[in-house]
Amino acid sequence: MARILAVDDRPINLQFLVSLLSHDGHNVLEASDGQEALDITRDQHPDLVIADIEMPVMDGYQFVIHLRNDPGIAGTPVIFYTAHAGDARFVAQPSGIMQVLTKPAEPELILNTVSSALGEPSFTDRRMQSTDRRMQSDRAGAGLESAGKIPDALIALQAISLRLSALIELGLELASERDPQCQLDRFCSAARSIIGSSYAALGILDEGKQSIRTFVVSTRDPEKKSNHNIPPAYHGVLGTVLTERRPLRLRNPFSDLGVMDLSPDGSPVSSFLCVPLLSPTDVYGWLYLLDKLGAEEFSEEDERLAGTLAAQVALAYENVMLYETAARNAEELDKHRRQQLEMKDQFVSHVSHELRSPLAALHQFTTILLDGMAGELNSEQREYLEIVLKNSLQLRDMIGDLLEVTRAQAGKLTIEPQPISLCDLFRPMIQTYEQRATEKGIAFQTRCPSDLPLVQADPNRIGQVLSNLLDNAMKFTARGTISVSGHKDEDDEFVRIAVADTGCGISADSLPKIFDRLYQAPNTLQSSRKGLGLGLHICKHLVELHGGRIWVESKEDEGTTVFFTVPLGTIQ
Repeated sequence: MARILAVDDRPINLQFLVSLLSHDGHNVLEASDGQEALDITRDQHPDLVIADIEMPVMDGYQFVIHLRNDPGIAGTPVIFYTAHAGDARFVAQPSGIMQVLTKPAEPELILNTVSSALGEPSFTDRRMQSTDRRMQSDRAGAGLESAGKIPDALIALQAISLRLSALIELGLELASERDPQCQLDRFCSAARSIIGSSYAALGILDEGKQSIRTFVVSTRDPEKKSNHNIPPAYHGVLGTVLTERRPLRLRNPFSDLGVMDLSPDGSPVSSFLCVPLLSPTDVYGWLYLLDKLGAEEFSEEDERLAGTLAAQVALAYENVMLYETAARNAEELDKHRRQQLEMKDQFVSHVSHELRSPLAALHQFTTILLDGMAGELNSEQREYLEIVLKNSLQLRDMIGDLLEVTRAQAGKLTIEPQPISLCDLFRPMIQTYEQRATEKGIAFQTRCPSDLPLVQADPNRIGQVLSNLLDNAMKFTARGTISVSGHKDEDDEFVRIAVADTGCGISADSLPKIFDRLYQAPNTLQSSRKGLGLGLHICKHLVELHGGRIWVESKEDEGTTVFFTVPLGTIQ
């Protein structure tokens, strides 16, 4: 089959493309940004490139420009696979982009698009031919194993993982955006993409709650965006949603509820979903979506997810409004800040709860399938499910980190110190990491003197710090040594622990920022950037709660050592 280059900066999306295209027999190359993709294309000359648009270092648009300007590779066909397909279509034809797929797309659609770009029979046709051959063989009394079938478990679970990942990313973006218009534009586009609809509209009420102050739309067809008049705030079904403050989900026929009036160009509407924008204190407007993609109607899951998204933007929008009010009224600034922190805590707790429930189901059913309780799996199906399980565990850790940071910022991160032996506490943990290091071919060393004095610490929290540091050492060390050592500090009031590795190291420019929230060093290997950049930030909070300190010594390509101190235990 063909040699295809898959380009995406999110590991879960890249792994899905690699698995899907490999399943169809293609030789798949990988890149995590446009610059890396350009270098691989020049070196390997793939038959086709399927790329995301929003990526670090060099985005998809810049990649195509450089590609077309290089005579040696200018003819390489390119498919965009992006969550922002509407914008991409403006540049697709002039840039020679063969096709633009909206993320997430059905696996069969991706394979059919790839086959079309390569000038090969479609995946659907090949599957039908395989089915015909199997039926003929069955009639002849011989069994022929199913070919070309995409595992249902991979399709369903991949969709859940993509939605969860997009929801986390959107929450972080909304929380950091201070421009209300940019915030609402970004949300409306993301909501349409995550839910999967052809059209989304967001209406924000004015101060009197009687008319629409801000109206934002997102559509797969850019022409519809300019043709739409702003509907009245309480028009038909919209008024029902605002008055009763509850979601409303409908499918055609709509009777006389006024749904058809919301169509941007008067075209028929097959399905409708509307949710109120509610914060804990107020209602700010509504979000409605038209025409579910790939289905006749919006599902209960779509309704629940739309409600969570609406809660996100309502709280984020409320935070922005409070920020502007506080800037105009300095005397009430402290009060507004306390309200923001409280609402942010409620927001993260709410969203995390909504995320954990489907994530737990994802983990449970994946484990059931891997254990063979739903039937025997072949090696290929097992490989796909193990990828899903790995990424679901990664999402669980990311959600846990978000909760920890929220508690820290709200002053709710607490410890319960007691006299403990660090050697006894660390021993079982070190044994686990020692085994992992051996499997990777990395030497693991420990130096923890038996006469190391007791420390006054919370065993769970200090264990969390060491586990995080060892995880980092394992991620960023491809070969060499990882070591853990402990000894009494110079001032005789603390014990100092050091976790050292011989990995890629940290640049001098990055060292001052390494404990900042969401920071990840730009020279970090992309394959190792699987979190949100919160681990060391949380470690710093935990160590400082104990009265200790944490710091890093590192040089690029020479490894990293992280030190932290814990106060000595109370002498009885």
